[in-house]
Amino acid sequence: MPHPTTADAAPCPGRPDRPAVSIVGSGRVALALACALDRAGYPVRTVVHRSTADVAAFRRLLPDTLLTSEPGRATVDAEVVVLAVSDDALTEVAQTLSDQDWTGRTAVHVSGRYGADMLAPLAGRGAAVLALHPAMTFTGDVETEVSRLAETRFAVTGDASGVELGLALAETLGAGGFVVPEDQRALYHAALCHATNHLTVLLAQAADLLQRAGIDQPSTVLGPLVTAGLANTLRSGGSALTGPVSRGDVDTVAGHLGAIAATAPSVLPSYRVLAAAASELAHAQRWLTPEQNRRLHEVIENPAAGAGPL
Repeated sequence: MPHPTTADAAPCPGRPDRPAVSIVGSGRVALALACALDRAGYPVRTVVHRSTADVAAFRRLLPDTLLTSEPGRATVDAEVVVLAVSDDALTEVAQTLSDQDWTGRTAVHVSGRYGADMLAPLAGRGAAVLALHPAMTFTGDVETEVSRLAETRFAVTGDASGVELGLALAETLGAGGFVVPEDQRALYHAALCHATNHLTVLLAQAADLLQRAGIDQPSTVLGPLVTAGLANTLRSGGSALTGPVSRGDVDTVAGHLGAIAATAPSVLPSYRVLAAAASELAHAQRWLTPEQNRRLHEVIENPAAGAGPL
């Protein structure tokens, strides 16, 4: 069944067992979460924004929601207040909202990097606190993102009441939640950024190398290969590793390094780091002997060392 267009989409009526929500923020994440919450029966009463230029989509998709630039409205009509703002703004926004009575309310932020400690000023005013992070990227295509949220898992950190609400929201909006301890949020977020952001860098570099090799439309070459590799890795983990490093093919790796150095030397550092990590992974899988692993590391540092048999 096709997803509804923005013209067709309509909010679901609120349910008595689902609390009313307000959103502080008007960016991509704020819009996607506001729409997902409202359609799931969590009525979004208020959106607090900084600029009227940011709220045209909210006005179109959530016509019954109050749009205001007054922070004091955040807690007036809502039991759950979601701070969907940038990481850098989170401390300031929490402090700004701390002059209100939060008794009986839950303060939520959606930063991946931080845990619930960032909401301490609101906890001090009576709020339950929750860090609820959907493990997904947001690009501004709200209908696609609301649909993707249904397949997304959420990281949950907070006090007892916050965690209970977070897990319930994760089940309703997405594919469930998992609890991340407060002191492990940075590691959790690093893992996601390493997988997602660095994958973008890696593919951009690979596409550049293909273009330098005279290949048009590199995405058509990389697409099937990378899609298969990703599916295999998600299914099988490190045992999905393939390629010359996994076979101990020192001369091939040396040839890669020489070609990159001559054509796109800026790619060398990332290729070297990842090739060395691949060698360690292959060694851990017992596909390489200690001597093969040593030789691969040697050629990664000095490509000329690749000549000759193992």
